[in-house]
Amino acid sequence: MPRQPKNASIVCDNFTWYLRRKSTGVYFADGRINSQFHLGKPSLGTRNHEEALRRLRELDRRKAVEFGLVAPAPRNTNDDISVESGWLAKKEYADRTIVLELNVICSVVKWLVEEEHLPPSCRFLLKLSKPEGSTTYCYTKQQVSRMVEFCNATPSLDWLAQVIIALATSGLRINELAKLRWTDIDFPSNTICLTDERARPRRKQTGQERRIKGKRGRALPMHPAFRDVLAALPRHRDGLIFRGQQGGNLSDRRVLEALQGRVIESLKVEFPTPDGETGFAGGTVHGLRHYFCSEAYRNGAKDAELLEWLGHRDSEIMKIYRHLRREDSHRRMEQINFLGSDGGGECDSDVA
Repeated sequence: MPRQPKNASIVCDNFTWYLRRKSTGVYFADGRINSQFHLGKPSLGTRNHEEALRRLRELDRRKAVEFGLVAPAPRNTNDDISVESGWLAKKEYADRTIVLELNVICSVVKWLVEEEHLPPSCRFLLKLSKPEGSTTYCYTKQQVSRMVEFCNATPSLDWLAQVIIALATSGLRINELAKLRWTDIDFPSNTICLTDERARPRRKQTGQERRIKGKRGRALPMHPAFRDVLAALPRHRDGLIFRGQQGGNLSDRRVLEALQGRVIESLKVEFPTPDGETGFAGGTVHGLRHYFCSEAYRNGAKDAELLEWLGHRDSEIMKIYRHLRREDSHRRMEQINFLGSDGGGECDSDVA
C-alpha cells in the first residue's frame, strides 16, 4: 500500500502541488504529482507559510505560461524601462548616458516589433526627453597648468603630464590617444590624422584595430605644445606613441585613476569645490576635451572648425562642449557700445 503524503495537496488554477519544507525550514513546491509535466521541486525561498502560498500561486501561473497552457499576462513595458532607468541611476551613470541607453533599448524593441519577432504590446510608449547641458566639469587654464606642473614635479607621473598636455591641446578622446601611432602624425603638414580601422582585417587580427566614435575619421592641426610632447617621446616597435607609467599600453581606466586619485586629490585644496556643485574635485579625463573646445572657441575657433577637430556632425553638440566663463561675459559686455555713436563718439541725445 503506497505511503500517504503528510500534507494535503494544494490545487491551484493550473496544477496540483504539495507544499513541503526543507530541513532548513525553507518551503519548496513539489509538483511531481502532475506526471504529464516536469514541474520538479522548485524552492519558494521563504520560511513564512503565507508568503510561501503566495509564491506558490505565482509559480503555478509562471509554469502554466511556460508549458503553453495560458497566455502570458500583458505587461506594462513602460514599467520595465523605468526599472532599467533606476538601475542606471543607482550606478551613477550621467543623465545623458541614461537617455542614450534607454533610446537604444527602445529602438531595438521597435525594430523587433516591426519585424514581427515581438508582439506590438512589447513596444515602449514612453517619450524620453533629451537632457540639456552637461555635468562634465570643464577645467580652467590655471587648473590645467597646475596639474601639468604637479605631474612634472612627481617622477612617477611624468607620463601623465604628457597625456594631459596632449588631450588639452588636441581634444582627442582618451581611447583615441591610446591608439595614436607615429604613422598618424604628418610632421611636414603639422597634422594629426585619425582613421577608423573597422574595415582593416589585418589590424583586427593583431588586436590593434582603432574604432572611432561615429565611424568617421578626421584630421586636425597639431598644436606646438603637442608637437613638443612628441619630440620628447621615444619610439617603440609597435608604433604606439603614448605609454602608461610602467611603459605598457595606455589604459583609459588607469589614466582616470591616476588623474583623480593622485593629481586632483592632491590639488583639490587649491581649487575648492562648493558643496553640491560640480567642480575641480569631480574632474575627469573627458573634462580635458571640454577644456580644449572651450579654449579654442574663446580664442576665435569657429563651430565648423570645432566640429571637424572633435569629430562631430551635429552643431548642437557644441553647446555641450563650450563652457563660457563669467570673465568672458564681463569682457564682452565692456566692449559693447550701447550709448555712443557707431563711430565711437558720444551719444547726441541725452538719456533719461
